[in-house]
Amino acid sequence: MSEPTADAPDAPFTVDLDNCEREPIHIPGSIQPHGLLLAFDPETEQMIQWSGNAPAVLGINAEQMGGRPMSEVLDAETCARLRETVRTGIAAMTVPLRTHFVGEPDGAARLGSAHLYQGILIVEYELEAADSIHLHTTVPGTTTSLAVQLRQATAHLQACRDMTSLYDAMAREIRGMNGFDRVMIYRFLEDGHGAVVGEAKADHLEPFLGLHYPATDIPPQARRLYTVNLIRLIADINAESVPIVPPRCPVHGGPLDLTYSAFRSVSPIHIEYLRNMGVAASMSISLLRGEELWGLVACHHYSPRILPFELRAGCELLGNVAASHLQTRLDAESVDERERRRVHARQALQIADAASTLWPGVTAASEELRRTLAAEGMALVLDDELFVAGTTPPAETVRKIARRALAAPIEQITATPCLSEFLGTDADAAPGGGLAFRIGPEGQFVVLVFRPDYTEEILWAGNPDKAVEPTDDGFRLSPRKSFATWKQVVSGRSRPWTELDHAMAQELRNGLLAVSARQLAHIERANLELSRLNSDLNAFCYSASHDLKEPLRVMQKALVRLDEAAGSAPAEDVRSRIAFLRQNVQRMDDLLEALLRLSRAGRRDLLTERVDVAQVAEEAAEMSLGDQLGRSVQLQILTSRKVTADYMCLRDVLCNLFSNASRYNIQPVRTIAVGESDGSHPSPPHPLKGPQTVLFVRDNGIGIAPSHWEAVFQIFRRLHPSDAYGGGTGAGLTIARKILERHGGMLWVSSEPGLGSTFYLSLPDGE
Repeated sequence: MSEPTADAPDAPFTVDLDNCEREPIHIPGSIQPHGLLLAFDPETEQMIQWSGNAPAVLGINAEQMGGRPMSEVLDAETCARLRETVRTGIAAMTVPLRTHFVGEPDGAARLGSAHLYQGILIVEYELEAADSIHLHTTVPGTTTSLAVQLRQATAHLQACRDMTSLYDAMAREIRGMNGFDRVMIYRFLEDGHGAVVGEAKADHLEPFLGLHYPATDIPPQARRLYTVNLIRLIADINAESVPIVPPRCPVHGGPLDLTYSAFRSVSPIHIEYLRNMGVAASMSISLLRGEELWGLVACHHYSPRILPFELRAGCELLGNVAASHLQTRLDAESVDERERRRVHARQALQIADAASTLWPGVTAASEELRRTLAAEGMALVLDDELFVAGTTPPAETVRKIARRALAAPIEQITATPCLSEFLGTDADAAPGGGLAFRIGPEGQFVVLVFRPDYTEEILWAGNPDKAVEPTDDGFRLSPRKSFATWKQVVSGRSRPWTELDHAMAQELRNGLLAVSARQLAHIERANLELSRLNSDLNAFCYSASHDLKEPLRVMQKALVRLDEAAGSAPAEDVRSRIAFLRQNVQRMDDLLEALLRLSRAGRRDLLTERVDVAQVAEEAAEMSLGDQLGRSVQLQILTSRKVTADYMCLRDVLCNLFSNASRYNIQPVRTIAVGESDGSHPSPPHPLKGPQTVLFVRDNGIGIAPSHWEAVFQIFRRLHPSDAYGGGTGAGLTIARKILERHGGMLWVSSEPGLGSTFYLSLPDGE
C-alpha cells in the first residue's frame, strides 16, 4: 500500500500505527475517475497541472497540455468568469460553471466548478455532459423539483419538537434527496468517538442506530477537512483513481492541494474501511455548530453512485439548513440548562458573599455549588482544614486530589471522570469522577465537587480496540474487518464533565474570587477605618484636654469676675462680660459641631453616581458664596468632566474649598477656578490607588507656606488667630480630606504665601 506524502508525493507511504493521523489526505496526487481537473496559473492563465484523463476528454495531445492558454481550452464566457474569480481574490470560494470545451467536436456543455486556493486556480468538471443529465432540476425517482423538495424538507425540520425527531427527519429528508441506501446522523461525543443518533435506510438493511464508532475511524486531519469542505462524495471505492500530471506543481514545487476539490481521491486506509463495511459509495455532509464540527450526515450506498454537481449542491444546502435547525435547538437547550444552573450559581455566590470570610461563605453555599455543577458531593480544602458535604471519596483521597490541583496553574480547572486513573489508585479508594479549582487571593483554597460511578452499556460497531495487526515488518494499522455489534460495559467512571460543566466552574471560580476580593477589601477598609478612628480618637482626646477646656476656663474666670463685680460695676461692664462669655460658649459649640461633622464624614454610606463637576461646582458656589458670587468673587469653571462620586459629599468638599478661598483672601476681586489637572500637578502625600481623575480648585488668596501644607488638614489646626479672617474651627479641610479618602481618593495642596493656593482633589476612575 502506498500513498504520497507532503514532502514527496511519489514516495512510498508505509502504513504504521501513526499513519492514520499522519496520512496526507488533502494531497493524494489523484482524483476520482468520474471527474476532470485542470489547474491554471492565475497570473499567466496557463495550464500547469491536469488530471490524467484530461487530454482524451479535451482532444489535446498530452505533451501539449503544459503551458496551454486557458482560452484554448475553455469557452470565452467561462474564461471571463474565471478571471473575475481571480480578480476578487476570495480563496476557496466555489464558483459553479457551465462550460463548452474548445476541443470537443460536438461542443457539449459540461457542469463544473472552480476555486482559487494557495495561488492556484483549480477548475473541475463532471465527465457526464450537462445536456445528458438534464441539469437534475428534479430529484431522481420523483417528479418533485429540487427547489420544492428543499422547501418541503425545511418545513418538516421546522415541525420537529425534540432532538430525536429532528435527527430522524434530517436523515429521512436527505435520503429522499440523494437516494442512498442508508443515511445516518453521526454525532461526535466528548472524548472524540461518535454515535449514530438518527437513521433512514432501506428496509432490508440492519439498523446502525445507537451504535458507537471509535475516534480513530475519523482521524483529526479528516475532521479538519470536514470543517472547510462541507460535502464529500466517494462515487465508487473500486474505481481506479486518476493521477494529477505532473505530480508536483510548477508554481510552488509541492503536490497540488485538493482540500476543496469535489473529486479528491480516497485514502487507501479509508477504502479498506469502507470495503470491510460492504459499502461501495459514500457521501458525507458536515454539520457545524459555529465553527466546530458537531457531526456528519454519513450516507452509504452498496453499489457505485454518482451524484451530479447540482444535486450535490442541493444536498449540501439541505445539510446546511439541517445544521442551522440543529444549532438553534441545541443552543436553546444549552441556554435553558445554563440559565437553570446560573440560578443556583447566583444563590451560591450570594450566600458566600454574606459571610465575613471565604471559608464559612463557601461551606454555607455547598448545596448550591453542587447543584450548579450537577454534582453529588463537595469538599473545600485549605492547608490541614477539610470540609465535606454530600457523597465524597475518603478524606485522604480528597486531600490527594487537592494536592494535585495545587500543583496545577492557579487558573486551571482540573476534571476527570475517573479518579482512580487520575490518582493511579484503587477504584474503591477513589470512586467516580471529580472536578477541582482554586480560589482565594493566592489560590490557596481548593474547591472540589464529585460525581459517583456511572455504569453505561455502549454498543460499538465492531471491537473498537482491535485496529493493529502484526506483519513481517512490524505492525500495520488495519481498519476492523467486522462491524458486528460489540457490547462494552463501562463502569468505575462518572458521567463526563461537559463543556457546560467547565464553563459553570469557571463562572463560579470568577464569582468566588470576586467575593474573596470584596471580603478582603471590606476587612482592609475596616482595618483602615479602625486606624482612622483611633487616630481621630487621639485627636479628640487632645482637643478635649486642650481646645475644649480653654473656653471653659475662660468662662469660669469671666463668671468669677462677673460675680465679683455684680454688686458695684456699671451695667455696661456686666453686659460686656456676658457677651464675652457668650462668644466663648459659641466657639465651644462650633468645635463640638465640627467633631460631629467629622464623625459623620467617616461613617456615612456613599451613594456614588456619575456627577457633572461643573454642575456641582455651580451649586456649591451658590451655597457657600451667596451674594459675593459675581461681585467680589469670580468663579471660573474650566472642565466639563464627569466623575464617579457621592454628589452631596463632593458638594460639601467644594463648599469648604470655595468658602476658604473667599475667606483667606485680601484681593479686591477674588478669583476661584475649578478644572481638571493636565498631569503636571505635584505628587500627593500618599500614592494614589489605581487610575484617578485629578481636579483642582485654585484661588488668588493669601497662600500657605510649604511647611504648613499638611498642617492645614489637622483637625482644629488654625494658622491664624481664632478671630482672624472670619474665624472658623479649623476642621473643614480635615472633613474634606476624609470625604475624599472615603471615595478612595485624596486631597492635598500646593501654595506659596501671597501667591494663592491650589487644592487638588482625586477621585477613582470608573462607573
